[in-house]
Amino acid sequence: MSYLGEEHANFMQNLTHGMAEAIRRQEHFNNTTNRANPIFENESKHAMQGAAIVTCLANVEYLIGKNPDGSWKIPMGWYGIKEFNYFRKMRHCFAHGAGRVLKDLKGDINNFITDLKSKKIVDREGKTVPIFFEVNKENRIIFTMFILERIRILCCELLAESGLLKKWY
Repeated sequence: MSYLGEEHANFMQNLTHGMAEAIRRQEHFNNTTNRANPIFENESKHAMQGAAIVTCLANVEYLIGKNPDGSWKIPMGWYGIKEFNYFRKMRHCFAHGAGRVLKDLKGDINNFITDLKSKKIVDREGKTVPIFFEVNKENRIIFTMFILERIRILCCELLAESGLLKKWY
């Protein structure tokens, strides 16, 4: 049986792995040549990660669709709905604010950080999701490398829960 989301899941895997590899290569080059690259470290790396979030969420939105009221068709009771909705807010910061926290989303982004620190965000097995971002003093969202893996997993699990991808769990 073929699933509508298979091609999109493969695309998201290639996208996130490709972004991670490009970031690792640039960091390796900077470290081995002793060439500090503050623009890469402070802006480009996080812009690449943000672009992956925007793209992954756009793929999921297209596949799962929306309800008549404009809300996304996310299965009731899905464990990741809170985290996924936080990612949707974060997406707006990259799509419309170049990675800076938008004023109207500051509370949501701060709540996301608080929930991660308070261990209220868990994966499908109930394990705590590690903190994968912070907001710096310039109001820019700064990610750890785990962000790429987390967004891919969360999006693919939502596709599987929606019947658009074969469940592997």
